[in-house]
Amino acid sequence: MTNTLTKDKTIAVEKVWNDGNGTTATRPQSVTYKLYADNKEVAQAQGTAASGWGYTFTGLPQKNALGADINYTVTETQVAGYAAPVYAPAAGAAAGGTITVTNTVNQQ
Repeated sequence: MTNTLTKDKTIAVEKVWNDGNGTTATRPQSVTYKLYADNKEVAQAQGTAASGWGYTFTGLPQKNALGADINYTVTETQVAGYAAPVYAPAAGAAAGGTITVTNTVNQQ
């Protein structure tokens, strides 16, 4: 038997608004982020103006039951008046790190 120490991952979500600093659209009270581990939803969190619109998921396992690295991705619930969000990196964060969610106001 071999015991292996694995560190927990942290996935930070950063928000970018392309809306003239809120002058061309009304931002919502909050946004909802969904965290997925290998395509399975494992957590939800709220981002607000008070939190800088971001959120940090902590204490996430690095490996699945088979010992493979877990790939984490984030989605955001659609924000009214904005185009579908763009995620970077689009492939998620296998090694932990930051996922940036960019919302661009719909041009009318």
